[in-house]
Amino acid sequence: MANFPEHRGQATGLLKTFFGIASAVGAIAFAALLAPSKEHLLLALGICPLVLGLPLSLLVQPQVAVGSAAKDGVTQSDPWFAAYAITLTLIALLTMHSLLASFTTSLRPYEDHRSANLLFFGSVIGLLACLPTLPLRCSRSSSGSGSTKGYSSASPIEDFSLAGTVLSVRFWLLFLALSAGEGAGLMVLNNLGQLVKSLDSGASDLQPVCVSTFSVANAVGRLVMGRLASGKVLPTARLLSLSLAGASAAYGAFALGTGRYALLLAMPVLGFLYGCLWSLQPLLLVELFGLRSYGSKYAVLAMAAVFGSTPLCRFVVPAFYEAHADENGWCIGSQCFQGSLFFGAAACSLGAIFAEILHSSMKHRHQKDECPHSSS
Repeated sequence: MANFPEHRGQATGLLKTFFGIASAVGAIAFAALLAPSKEHLLLALGICPLVLGLPLSLLVQPQVAVGSAAKDGVTQSDPWFAAYAITLTLIALLTMHSLLASFTTSLRPYEDHRSANLLFFGSVIGLLACLPTLPLRCSRSSSGSGSTKGYSSASPIEDFSLAGTVLSVRFWLLFLALSAGEGAGLMVLNNLGQLVKSLDSGASDLQPVCVSTFSVANAVGRLVMGRLASGKVLPTARLLSLSLAGASAAYGAFALGTGRYALLLAMPVLGFLYGCLWSLQPLLLVELFGLRSYGSKYAVLAMAAVFGSTPLCRFVVPAFYEAHADENGWCIGSQCFQGSLFFGAAACSLGAIFAEILHSSMKHRHQKDECPHSSS
């Protein structure tokens, strides 16, 4: 947020994409280096964040003061399209590995196909290593060439404190809108195993495929939404309301679907829209409340996912599932999750309304700031 004031959308989209595909990178590392030992996997998960993550975090330093680019007429720009190309290639490679491991025996069992899995893992690490080598370049533009077509915020960002942010009505509109969409997405993720069995007549063969499809679409959604927000074609709050409205329609259609084809069609759409929300969340926070105490404000806003998913996962899903379960506690058929999915659709519709109210309040603020003040 501080280092790329002119390109927050692209930077946020890329960072959120890496977070989205982190589990896939971990899975391919396990297949190449640790399989079949699950004990080594757990040990690696406990050690790697300290051994690798902590030293690398020390390298993250502010490079550009906020607002300095605008003062000097110099705007920083990374070769974003090259970064996008590398990231999309990485996503395609991870998808290929997942599909081959799910449908063929060319990679599984992992310990018997160590060379092939090492080849995939080496390719992933090579692509990741290319990203920090992309050159940073500065371009100086004339005073009249900096304007871009499309939406742009007319009023400067006001830096709120953490207390001022939490006491703002706009913060809670954003919090509730994100709670609805992210809560519905986590409801699907947390119950994906049983959801697949219910819709696929008790079979679990599609579980890895659905997990992979949702994860990849999630990553692509984060990348695409970061780019759309940076293009300023629409206000960021309007993008949020459209994403939630699309998610509501997708959950409703999924609730009416039956069989494995409904699963295969729904997973990429739900994953894409779920990923869009995670790119919009930090961008809206800085647009509404500024960079002051940004880490603390983001931590509070991140609780929206927990707030939205807890009632759905703890109460709504068990109630509908157990109502149609057999004497052994298992439920097969579309009715097992139909009511829960309709609840998810309703939650996203409500979130879209909150997001639209947020957009209206921001639009009113911009118009008020643009009005000339008369002097006596």
